[in-house]
Amino acid sequence: LKSSEAEKAFSNGEQAVMTADLSWFDSGIVEAAPTGDNPLSVTFSDGTKRQYFGTVELERRQDGISVINELPLETYLRGVVPHEMPVDFGETALQAQAITARSYAYNQFYANSYCGYGAHLADTVASQVYLGADTAELSDAAIKATEGKCLTAGNEVVTTYFYSTSCGYGADAKEVWSANGTFTEESKPYLTGGTHGISTENPDTEEEWLAFWQDWEIEGYDDASPWYRWKTYFGAGQLTEITGAKLKEAAKSHPAHVEVLQEDGSWKAQTPEDLGRLTGISVAKRGESGVMEVLRLDYEKGSVQVKTEYTIRQVLSPTKMTIGDPIYLQRKDGESLTGNTILPSGFFAVKEMKNAEGKLTGVALYGGGNGHGVGMSQYGAKGMAEEGKTAEEILEHYYTGTTVQQVIA
Repeated sequence: LKSSEAEKAFSNGEQAVMTADLSWFDSGIVEAAPTGDNPLSVTFSDGTKRQYFGTVELERRQDGISVINELPLETYLRGVVPHEMPVDFGETALQAQAITARSYAYNQFYANSYCGYGAHLADTVASQVYLGADTAELSDAAIKATEGKCLTAGNEVVTTYFYSTSCGYGADAKEVWSANGTFTEESKPYLTGGTHGISTENPDTEEEWLAFWQDWEIEGYDDASPWYRWKTYFGAGQLTEITGAKLKEAAKSHPAHVEVLQEDGSWKAQTPEDLGRLTGISVAKRGESGVMEVLRLDYEKGSVQVKTEYTIRQVLSPTKMTIGDPIYLQRKDGESLTGNTILPSGFFAVKEMKNAEGKLTGVALYGGGNGHGVGMSQYGAKGMAEEGKTAEEILEHYYTGTTVQQVIA
């Protein structure tokens, strides 16, 4: 351990317990570095244990101690790639993941979003999942084979969003992310979506989209993923309870994404109150890729619009609250899961169940994919690699008009 005022060496196996009240922090940052080639072991206050290459900088803050790991970019990627993509996807897919991870980190470095902490990236999905010196041989080889390479368009390193599984279509970024709910933001030309290995015609009507997601045998780059197709079912009373609670949460966290129908026929962003029983659910707007942009919910005492795929996925949370039977998410691999708090993706169609009197009794959702749908599908990268595509060909498919180049010497 070393600060500007003191320095102390620890023999193998010795531990230092660091608390914010230690005088070591009075003069600023305390640096911890391993001896030799072994990584430094750190145990956090919640019991989590990590090992880190490079050095660890500790700084006293109001809410405790910040922990910053300083190390070379290529070494950082060793703790990212095997935790963002399963190693058994193979070296080619891992090479594609390494290039996307390096490109993403490159842009975050220059964005300086975490400068307040003295860092360039977070170790969570806020940046990329990073687990320190927890590495894997095959991903290490993929990182080494692509060392210094990034994905570029023109003279810029592109923003390489990625996600788990496509349904056969990828989304344009403007169909997915819209802070004000208007879907008018300009997309990057390399984040425009497209088809991913399917040969069927693009569905046009809601009936065609429903049939597309009800067909679990359609071939595509992602068809080996358990999330390639999925379905779930809600009783009408269940969905009334779930949406009633989730709409209030969504209106608080994303006010522009929840609108209530007014008496004059206009829609106004506000928190829904006392709507009564759910009477209908329908798609108000769908992107060209098939992703849900606006969902309409009709109740006995009013109607609500929910905007953006992520907010829609939250509002249709497939988890029982107090009413009805457990809610299962059934996947293509035969697994039926409970406890999911959010739908896997915004690529789905709605099927209403009604009784002889026309009253809503239940709702089935048929969908495909897992994640936001923008950029590279990881299961799709695996599928393309298995067809003999190179990492460069995979990336140039998912990010239109881009090129893999040596950016970092």
